[in-house]
Amino acid sequence: KDAELRRKYDQFGEKGLEDGGGGEQHYQSWQFYNDNFGIYDDDPEIITLGRGDFEEEVFQSGEIWFVNFYSAFCSHCHHLAPIWRELAKRVPEGVARIGAVNCAEDPGLCRSQNVMGYPSLIVYPQQEWFQDERTLNNLLDFLLSQLSAPILQPTVELPIQRPLLLELCLRENECISEEDRKKIAAISNQLLMPFAVLDCSESAKEICKTIGAEEGMFLLSGGEDEKPKELYFADLTDLRNQLLSELPELEEFTYSELQQKINLNKLEEEETILLIFLNSKIEEFQKEWKRLLILFPELDVKLIVCEGEIGQHLCNTLNLGKLPKVALFRIEGGYDLNYGNTNLNIREITKFVRHSLYSNLIVLDYDKYWNARQSANSSHLWIIDHFAPWCPPCLQMLDELRKLPSELTDGRKLRVGTLDCDAYRDICTGERINSYPRTILYMGDDSQQQKQQQQHSLIGFHTVDQLLEFISEALNPTVQVLNPDNFDDIVYGGGQSFFVDFFAPWCGPCQKLAPEFRQLARQWASSHNEDPNQLVFASVDCEQYSNLCNRENVNSFPALRFYRKLQGGKIDVNNYPSNWWRNVQTMSHWLTEMMPSLVQKIAGDFANTVLDSSEPWEF
Repeated sequence: KDAELRRKYDQFGEKGLEDGGGGEQHYQSWQFYNDNFGIYDDDPEIITLGRGDFEEEVFQSGEIWFVNFYSAFCSHCHHLAPIWRELAKRVPEGVARIGAVNCAEDPGLCRSQNVMGYPSLIVYPQQEWFQDERTLNNLLDFLLSQLSAPILQPTVELPIQRPLLLELCLRENECISEEDRKKIAAISNQLLMPFAVLDCSESAKEICKTIGAEEGMFLLSGGEDEKPKELYFADLTDLRNQLLSELPELEEFTYSELQQKINLNKLEEEETILLIFLNSKIEEFQKEWKRLLILFPELDVKLIVCEGEIGQHLCNTLNLGKLPKVALFRIEGGYDLNYGNTNLNIREITKFVRHSLYSNLIVLDYDKYWNARQSANSSHLWIIDHFAPWCPPCLQMLDELRKLPSELTDGRKLRVGTLDCDAYRDICTGERINSYPRTILYMGDDSQQQKQQQQHSLIGFHTVDQLLEFISEALNPTVQVLNPDNFDDIVYGGGQSFFVDFFAPWCGPCQKLAPEFRQLARQWASSHNEDPNQLVFASVDCEQYSNLCNRENVNSFPALRFYRKLQGGKIDVNNYPSNWWRNVQTMSHWLTEMMPSLVQKIAGDFANTVLDSSEPWEF
C-alpha cells in the first residue's frame, strides 16, 4: 500500500488521487478544519500564537521562545508535529517556551516574520533560524545553544550571591548531563538563583570539603555560614517546584487595609499595590505567583482571601465576579481590574500588569462615575467605556484604552474610566447603553454650564489610534453633525456640496465606516485647503432622527449620499455605490470623480474633438 496516496485520499477524497490533487482545492471538509487545521491547538505544552498576542508574548515577555511557523496544507509540517510535541515535553517550564503559528490562518503574521516556507523554526528574541535536519536531538541542541544562562565553575570560593544552587560532582559520568545542566541553569537564572557546578575530584575539592559532601544538588539560601540544603528531585519540573518553594511567600492583605484603599482617593504608600483576590488560601498557581516579586520589583504584591462575612462583603463591593482576580491599586488613586481569563497563571497576570502599570485607567463605581462626568471640562476630559465582562470585544477594548496617554498633545488632561454594565445596570439603562462596548467622551466648554456638557459617543471595538482620532475629531471636528432643525438650511439652503453619512449606532458596518469617514474628511480638508468649504462632510444619526432619514429615503445603513450643489442653487443627489469599498482611498476616488471640474473628459472621440478642433487644447 502507498501511504502517501492513502493520506491524500483520507484528506482530499477521490480528487486527491487525481494528478495534482490535494493541492488546488479552495474548500475543505468540516473534518479537515476540525481535525487537521490547527495542528497544535489541543497540545497543552505548545502555545498557539496569533497576531493579537505574538508581539507581546514573544518580544516583551523576556523569555526564550522556539516557534514553529507551519501550514495545515504542508505535509512536512504534519510529519514534524510528533517531533515538535516531543520537544515540548523535553523542555520543562522555566527553560523556554515552545510555540506554534498557523500560517494558513494568520498569513500576515508569518509574512511580517519573513516566513516564506513551511515549516520555519525560529528562536526568539534572537530570531535565529533552525537550518539543520529536523530531528528531535538537532532541535533540542539548537535550542539549548541559544540559552544564555551561565553555568559557574568556582574553584577557590563560592559566589557571594544568595540563593545559590550547587551541583557537586565527583565522577563526571555519574553526574547530571550537559543537556540538563543547561536546562537547570535557565530555570535557576529565571528565579535569580545562580547555578554552579563543583568538580569535587579536582579543582573544587576544598569547597566540597567545606560543604561536607562530594555529590548531589544543594541550595544555599542564606548567609555564608548557613548549612547547604540538599535537594532530592525526580525530574527538572520537581526541582523547579522546590526552588519556587524557597522564594519569599506573598504576604496577605488585611480586610481593614482593603477597606482603607477603597475609601481613599489617594494611596499613602509610595508603591503601587497588586492584589490577588482568592476564594481560598490554596490556589493552583499560587506557588508560581511568587515570581511576580522578581518580575515586578517596583510593585507591592499581596494576596487577599474573600471568605467570611466581612471578606465577601468587601470583595462584592468591588464587583470582582468569579475568582481569582487581580487588581492594580494606583498611587494616584483608583484601581484597575483584570476581567480576563480566570485561569490566572503567571502569564495572564504579567500581561495585565504590563498593560496597566503605566496607564491611568480606573474602574468606576456609582459615585466615581457621576463625579467623573461632572468634573469633565474643556481642559480635563473623561473618556468612559461602558462594557460587559462577558463581551470579548469589550475585553480587547480595555487593553486599547489602557494605552491612552494621560495628556494630549495640546496639553489637555485625559482620564480614562470603565463602567461594568452588569454591575451598574441601572446607570447603563438610564443612559440608553444597549450595546457594548460603548465609549463616551465627556468634555465641556468654559463658557457653558455643566448641564450643557458635550458628549461624543463611539460604539464597538477600536484601536488606540482610532480612539485618539475620535478624541481629536471631537475637539476639532471635521464632520458636521446634522439634525432635523438644521438639515434643510445647511444642506439645501447653503452654498456648499455635502457628503453625508446616514448611520445607526447599533450598525456594525457603520461603526467600521466611522473612522474611515473622519479620516477622509481630514485628508480632503488638508488637500483642498485652497477652498476647503467647497465640500462639507456631515453625519446624521438615524436612530435619533428616524423621521429625517425616512424623509430622505434612507432605507439601509450606512448610507453615503453626495449632495452636489449645481449652478443656480439646484442640488444633484448621488448615492455612493453599495458594491464599492468604504475605505478612504475608494471614497476619495469616487468623490473626486463626482466633484464639478473644469477639466473635460475625452474618451473615444479624441480625434474629432481635439485634432479636428480649431481651438487650442491643453493636457
